[in-house]
Amino acid sequence: MVAKEVLANLIEAGQELGIEAQNVPKWKSMLDLLPAMPDEEMLKGSISGTLARKQIRIDRIDWDRQAGTLRLELTSAISQTVIFRLPKAAAITSFKVSGATAKGAAAPNAREVTLPGGKRIAADITYK
Repeated sequence: MVAKEVLANLIEAGQELGIEAQNVPKWKSMLDLLPAMPDEEMLKGSISGTLARKQIRIDRIDWDRQAGTLRLELTSAISQTVIFRLPKAAAITSFKVSGATAKGAAAPNAREVTLPGGKRIAADITYK
């Protein structure tokens, strides 16, 4: 099933950084967004109702690679701080979040977000 293969490549959560963590030791919980960007046939798309590690439910994720946009709606079962991270080749140009607190991270492709427990949040990300 193509959908299952795409889903497996779209979202990876809760990774522990290995060697990269030596410069940023606070990066313990990662939410990798689109780690393997979909093929040319999937320039636009969305997935809903996905569970990730760290007690995070991805309510919906929409992407448009040509426009460089990603919209993410999720709910964390617990209050926690995670790093939203795009692939290394992407640089975030705008990051807007509602329902949570966000701040910059130590990389151009990542942002730190403090998620409230049990509440749905939304993030609108533009990248190049």
